[in-house]
Amino acid sequence: MYLQFNNPGEVITKVGISAVSAEGALKNLDAEVPDFDFKKDPEGSQSYLERRIE
Repeated sequence: MYLQFNNPGEVITKVGISAVSAEGALKNLDAEVPDFDFKKDPEGSQSYLERRIE
């Protein structure tokens, strides 16, 4: 995937991964992080990501 923005500022994204299909990646994303919302709680989103990485 390639994205280009003239002036992106901050770009926020969620990524799902599957070795089988794009549909599988979406299902994995929804199953693993069902209520994740960057806009609802940006600081909570950061701490959530930090906990997942540890």
